[in-house]
Amino acid sequence: MIKNNKGITMITLVITIIVLIIISSIAINNGYQSSIQAEFYNAISEMKAMQSKVNSIYEDYINGTDDVKNEIENYGQSLDESGKSGDAQIAYNDVKEHNITGENIGDIDDYRYYSKDYIKNDLDTDGIDYDFIVNIKTRTVILIDGVIRDKKERN
Repeated sequence: MIKNNKGITMITLVITIIVLIIISSIAINNGYQSSIQAEFYNAISEMKAMQSKVNSIYEDYINGTDDVKNEIENYGQSLDESGKSGDAQIAYNDVKEHNITGENIGDIDDYRYYSKDYIKNDLDTDGIDYDFIVNIKTRTVILIDGVIRDKKERN
């Protein structure tokens, strides 16, 4: 008797599909984790750029005349005018609670809101995609919208 072995069995097909599903789920999970980490490190990079700009403004503030100091104190928007006072208060409280360095971050009333458009147009700094609150007197920069470092914290 001659066996006719043309084609694949149903079991072989199911096993192949299951293996492909497992491999694709691993690849999707790794890609998702990479995008979360990229967002986190991008935010860190932008905070460093903003901190550098604030340090430069601080030098002008310290070395400037009273007119210059008054002008610098009015950079950005007041938190009430910006409509971001609630978000700013939450970000400020979070930073104050987790301030492991013990540095003085100042009072919330000394902070001004810096939108990404204001930073780009008025401070002439490109590549910033986040909004910040800044205290020039203490050179403190706080990112209003937090970012998550890894997927475990997102869930």
